[in-house]
Amino acid sequence: MDAIEFQTTVKEIITTIPKDKQKSLARYRGDEAVRVIILTQLSPKTGLRKDLLRDAEEKGYDDFLDYLIDHPLPVPYPIRFSREELHER
Repeated sequence: MDAIEFQTTVKEIITTIPKDKQKSLARYRGDEAVRVIILTQLSPKTGLRKDLLRDAEEKGYDDFLDYLIDHPLPVPYPIRFSREELHER
């Protein structure tokens, strides 16, 4: 689950929220600051899984590592280290 958080004013969000929630914000002034938190439910998308070994075979790769070098896998939030951090003990 991902959380997106930001600050805005009541005036900015009043028209974008559901009608039943607008009533609960009616008691606040339009220029009053509010914090908005959006929680997203990440669900795996069906049908998008790829058989990498079969794809490598179909593309004529004998070595799977060669396939991965040519077609790297996407990593959502990669951690990048500096040269010094890589060589620390």
